[in-house]
Amino acid sequence: VARGVLQRQLDLGGGITLPVCFLAEGTKLICWSEDGNRFSEWDLKANREIQVWPAPENYYYAFGPTPDERQVVSAGLEGDFAMRNLLEHSTTSLPLHALECWSIDFSPDGRHLVVSSAMGFARVWENGTWREEATLRGFLKSVNSAVFSPNCQRLATGGSIPADAVKLWAVDSWQELITLKAKGSQFGSTIFSPDGSFVGTLSTDGFLHVWHAPTWEEINAAEAKDKA
Repeated sequence: VARGVLQRQLDLGGGITLPVCFLAEGTKLICWSEDGNRFSEWDLKANREIQVWPAPENYYYAFGPTPDERQVVSAGLEGDFAMRNLLEHSTTSLPLHALECWSIDFSPDGRHLVVSSAMGFARVWENGTWREEATLRGFLKSVNSAVFSPNCQRLATGGSIPADAVKLWAVDSWQELITLKAKGSQFGSTIFSPDGSFVGTLSTDGFLHVWHAPTWEEINAAEAKDKA
């Protein structure tokens, strides 16, 4: 990026091809190919393909790595979930149920997995046991993204319309804390800053919205100033 020159060009076959996620601090890349409906992992330093495995039927965007990057989970629109062990080169089906998933995210501590669904909900499971912990509702249309905060205390979801752009949830109770309005629609990219003090979302209309989430110390300082 600094030099603005082409570093790698990967041959992924015909049809639509999509980069899915970087791993190993940017030295590895997982891609999806429409040709054969398959994932492939690439070593970008050696410029070689490491492994290839089938994607779930009707796969569409829902993909997420575990925090240790040893495994990745993907989902098809019809609700079939698969976990790929990148070290053992093996794939297993997961006993999860959610149709038309748009996103998958693991909590940074690895305890939870959340998906967002076009059916108008976000669903959370306990990682490993796959016990359902919560189904979050109250959205006017589809839920396009769901992501945990770095400290694992909050969950942010991206909706579909301005009045439903972002909702923040408390992880300890799964209660809704606040709904943030924004310009645009289909908020499919929602993320926290690394320190958790900002949350942002990007709409398909090209609007990027960022909010500052003050700490308790900042809130107490502001209240003390107002009282003074």
